[in-house]
Amino acid sequence: MIFFEQRIENKKQQKEYNTNRIMKRTFIFTLIATFFITVNAQTFSAPQAKAFVKKGTWRNGFTAAKPHKSTDWTEFATQYQKNQATWDSVFNWLATTNLDSLPAGKYPICGITYARIQEANTRPDEQCRIESHRKYIDFQWTVRGTERLGKYDHEQVWPATPYNAKQDFRRYEVKDCEKPKYFKSNSKTFFIFFPNDYHQAMLQINGKKAALRKVIVKIEYKK
Repeated sequence: MIFFEQRIENKKQQKEYNTNRIMKRTFIFTLIATFFITVNAQTFSAPQAKAFVKKGTWRNGFTAAKPHKSTDWTEFATQYQKNQATWDSVFNWLATTNLDSLPAGKYPICGITYARIQEANTRPDEQCRIESHRKYIDFQWTVRGTERLGKYDHEQVWPATPYNAKQDFRRYEVKDCEKPKYFKSNSKTFFIFFPNDYHQAMLQINGKKAALRKVIVKIEYKK
């Protein structure tokens, strides 16, 4: 009887020991996972981000164009680090796709990230909407033709519509006498607009209509 009770007690102790081991391993694993998540989620300083962009390891074979100087380098470097597989897929797609002859339309790239080939004419300023996005980053590259693009400080505009979650945009109206920063596009430069970038595209240059062929890539934004 005593021997039987000892066996029960030993089994109980062994069970407690195994439970403690599992809990310790789980705790250690959680610590390690938290460490790597923290490391991966770290942001770049401005000099670090600029060095990252200049180094060009993000290109993944894409050398036809460079990011415009208006790009938020810190946000670019941080988003690339948070979502490298998607960004690598985007740049690989850009590098390996014949964008001069690809028919206009929508093309899936990776997950919810996709590209759209657009052929259109530039328009007068008042016909071009000012917008921002939350779910997606706007990557815009004018493959053929030239346009003006505008970038607004938040104080220069007021919301004209509520946020449209289905289509991922919010539109704005410019305040009186406010002028954005305007940039000219070309085939050697691409633009990246993050959720904080209120932007306007397809603007005419010197009031002259021009035909454009653009690649717009909607890249998932990671918070």
